[in-house]
Order: sequence, then C-alpha cells, then structure tokens
Amino acid sequence: VQKLVENTIAKCDYCSIVIDGWTNVSNKNIHNIIICTPLPVFHSSVECDAAKQDSKYLMTLLEPVIADIGPEKVTSIVTDNEAKMKKLGFLVNKKHAHIFHTGCAAHAINLIAKDIARIDSIATLLKLLNSLVETIKKSSKLSQILRKNGKIVKGTTKGNKNPVVLRLYSKTRFYGIGDMLSSVLSNREALLLCTSDDEFIVDNDAKKMILDMDFWERVTHLKRVFEPITEAIAVVEADECSIAAIPEIFEDLYQALGPHS
Repeated sequence: VQKLVENTIAKCDYCSIVIDGWTNVSNKNIHNIIICTPLPVFHSSVECDAAKQDSKYLMTLLEPVIADIGPEKVTSIVTDNEAKMKKLGFLVNKKHAHIFHTGCAAHAINLIAKDIARIDSIATLLKLLNSLVETIKKSSKLSQILRKNGKIVKGTTKGNKNPVVLRLYSKTRFYGIGDMLSSVLSNREALLLCTSDDEFIVDNDAKKMILDMDFWERVTHLKRVFEPITEAIAVVEADECSIAAIPEIFEDLYQALGPHS
C-alpha cells in the first residue's frame, strides 16, 4: 500500500497537501496529512502534544512532507479555518512563495451550520430532539418498539419496508443536524404509533412533543434550512470537486439561506 501511495505521488505533476487535526477516543491529538494528486492519498499520521500545537510546531510537521514530495510539485496547503492554521499558511508561503493556503470549504460550511444551531429557538428545538433520539437509541426496548411500528407504517406504503434508523449528529459536525432531522421526520408516523404503546416509556414531555403538530412543523421548517447545507457539504467533499466550483457553491448557499430566500 505504501508503495502504491509513493508511486501515485511520484507520478503527479502537481499536488495539494491537506492537514487535518482531530482527537481520537483516547483523547490523543492526531494530525493526518493527505496528498491530493488530485486523487487523495494518505501520507502520514502524527500524534501531537496538545500544548505544542501552534503554527511553528505544525510547520515542523509539514516542512518534511513538502521536502519529501518536492516543493516544486506542491501548489497549496488546505487546512481548517482556525487562526493557527492561517498562521501556518503564512509561514509556508513565506518560505515557499508559490505555495498558497486555502481554508477548507467543508469546515467553513460546518461553521455556518454551527452558527445556525446557536440561534436560541433552534438550539432549544435541537436540544429536545437530541434528547428524544438519544433516549430511544440508548434503550433496546424503545428501539425495538420504534422498529416494529416503523415496519407497520412502511408496510402500508410501497418500497423498502425497513424503517429509517434515528440518527444523532456529532458535536463537531453540525451539518449532520440535517441527517438527524430527516431521520426523525421519516419516523414521524412510527413515533406517533409509539405514544399509544404502554411499553414505550418516555417522560410525559417527550410524548406531548411527539403528539404536538406544531413541533413537527418546526422540525420540517428546520430541515428545509439544513437541506442546502447538507447538499453543499456533499458537493465540496466529493473527490471531483475543484476549487473553481467553490464560489458558485457558496453563492447557491447564500441564495438558499439569505434574507431574500
């Protein structure tokens, strides 16, 4: 596999370097380095000391990669939009004037979703939804009842009889809110059936919420808000997406979410 990666990088005329930091389940800070040739290939993964993760330290991780590939082949580095990453881009450009820095479009869209999720009325609704979904997913009994009623509902319609699984969104990937909303709406009829099942034991507020038509209208409206975000993320994360397409993608997103929409 390593030889295949090396050959792919060696054969490309130009490439971009993507550096992405994350924290694993052991709470260790990891930085993955991906080379886009434009086919993305995994280059390396480095465990980092959280206290040392400033732009200068990140430069010590990135510079050997640039040297290994050949500076003349590297056209850009792509990072998230944190301040330290912007400083890293400045340091790279200072040493290699032809290498420019680009903020990750998917990360920028995720920040838009995060800001929307912070609006008080939306945050309150998401908290209620998250609590409901989490309660059901954590209970094998509740999940079983929902699946049973989901099959009953699907059995009255054409197509796949397997019910849609309820989904939670990651606290760092806010665009996943759209997927959660879709999963809840897909289970609307099944959840309504659940409220008449004596074994479907949730608190009274949760049952009232499920039976409240205004609640479902708000969920439907919020899904419409997050739909263009989910669609935009899917486009920018596709391997075939190019930087030339980004302005149009963001313009479409603005038209969908702006005050004129």
